[in-house]
Amino acid sequence: ENVSKGNYDNGVFILNEGNGSGNSSVSFLGDDLTTFKQDVYGAENPGDLAGKYLQNIFFDGDNAYVIAGGSNVINVVNRYSFKRITKIETGFVNPRYGVVRNGKAYVTNANEYGGTSGNTDDFVAVIDLATNEVESKINLNATANRIVLEGDKLYITEPYNSDKVLVVNTVTKALETLITVG
Repeated sequence: ENVSKGNYDNGVFILNEGNGSGNSSVSFLGDDLTTFKQDVYGAENPGDLAGKYLQNIFFDGDNAYVIAGGSNVINVVNRYSFKRITKIETGFVNPRYGVVRNGKAYVTNANEYGGTSGNTDDFVAVIDLATNEVESKINLNATANRIVLEGDKLYITEPYNSDKVLVVNTVTKALETLITVG
């Protein structure tokens, strides 16, 4: 059966980062490449702003998690209706990218992102997806940006033309190593 699960099934989401004045938005482009809807978050959640600087969207089952780095919030929405379920608003400092494994989300946080700390204050927030609360954080002592999950390992890139990849073990919740990639 090819039964649609909602208005935003069979297509892709496009994050519009905005310019910091709260005008960020999420658009939807259907697989037919003719269906296009702007600001689906605003349309489905009147009066509620998605936040500043939409950075990333990741999925777990029927839920989508929209990271607004400039607002230190993750909007949890139904992936098919884009109706807000909740907002995760505690435990972040400039969240960037996220992945999901075994009921947990792992979200990189850039903290000062180039500030006076020398980019050594970044961390990964570990979110319990059953409660939508940050349960712990993994300190990195390095700059955190994009994240990929493979097995029990998180591979995190450092921005700014770095030649390093951070490897974090999700079981021990610790930074294992830095890989120099050239």
